[in-house]
Amino acid sequence: MKRKKAQKNGISPIVLVVVAIIALGIGYLLARKNNDKGSNTVSNTEEQTETVAKTRMIEETSEKVEETMVKELNQEFLVNNIEALNNGMAQGIFKQVKFGENAAYCLNNDGTITVYTIEEDYNLEKRNEYSSWNNIVGIEVVNSRGGDRESIIGLRDDGTVAVAAGTEVGRFKIVDFSGWKDIKWIDTVDSDDLLGLTSEGKFFSTYDNHISDVDFLKDINCKKVVCAWGVDLSVIGLLPDGSLVSSDAYPYMYMSLSGLKDMVVLSNNEFFGLTEDGHVVFGGNVVSDSSNSEYVDLNLIKELVDIRAIDAGINHLVALRSDGTVVALGNNSRGQCNVGEWKDIVRVEAFGNTTIGYASDGRVYYTGYNCLEDALKELQTNPS
Repeated sequence: MKRKKAQKNGISPIVLVVVAIIALGIGYLLARKNNDKGSNTVSNTEEQTETVAKTRMIEETSEKVEETMVKELNQEFLVNNIEALNNGMAQGIFKQVKFGENAAYCLNNDGTITVYTIEEDYNLEKRNEYSSWNNIVGIEVVNSRGGDRESIIGLRDDGTVAVAAGTEVGRFKIVDFSGWKDIKWIDTVDSDDLLGLTSEGKFFSTYDNHISDVDFLKDINCKKVVCAWGVDLSVIGLLPDGSLVSSDAYPYMYMSLSGLKDMVVLSNNEFFGLTEDGHVVFGGNVVSDSSNSEYVDLNLIKELVDIRAIDAGINHLVALRSDGTVVALGNNSRGQCNVGEWKDIVRVEAFGNTTIGYASDGRVYYTGYNCLEDALKELQTNPS
């Protein structure tokens, strides 16, 4: 009787077994569900990671394709500009050519300006300024150190100057060039400052951020003026009788020269003169009185005869012979002295590491630095 009571009041073992089985089943299902959730989470994370990686790969590929397309377009633009420049020089449509760091500036025979840039959108605002110029008879590029600092100056046939100033060149932004009148000649000093000379020999410069005529030249009629940089600016004037005057108080070697028809100064302040009888003479260093030349072989200078014109770049000297051939001496790091095959040249011009020759038939030759060709070589050398 007691056993029956116990069974009646207790929990049946079968029930316990069933409950246990159900509990195990529920636990299994819950565990399975959790495992499925974990698997899905892992799967989703992997898919997201893979998607991000594919997206980044597509973006990088697109960037490379875009960069390649841009370089190809730039290369095509440069090739076309170089071809146009060379065709213009061969056809004799340019009166003068100057190379800056970012563009080739060409003075057309009709007095207008044509510019060939290394990039299609280079300095559009400034280009709009000089594209409207006319009656220009000479051009100079000042402060040619790249970027927007490059300024172009045009000399008009009425003796005034037109200036398209680079945005970073303070002195060409603040200078009032309206005082420059009756100018017959302009030149640069080490590509940084502009010089101007009037028909009466009055001298102007932008040295020290202002325009000023040098006091000692105020009442002197000079044929030409050159400058040298020492502690101060040394200004040298060539007088009609072939003698020299200078702002420097020291009677250095060059001051003893006479009978000169032209003169030039290299960037290291070495003075060279052209005599009336066609010889080239060395006047030493303007600021140190050194009698040696750093770049030019003075023995070769002695062999220069029958010379009718000279000019100078940074560290090279160019001489035009009466027979139309040209010789260049000095630093030849950029090929600026490779003029041995030029013929029928009537005018030479040197600046920076470039030499320009103007032939009797109007063609223009150049050797040395050319910003367009340099930019093209850079693209071809580093295509990626």
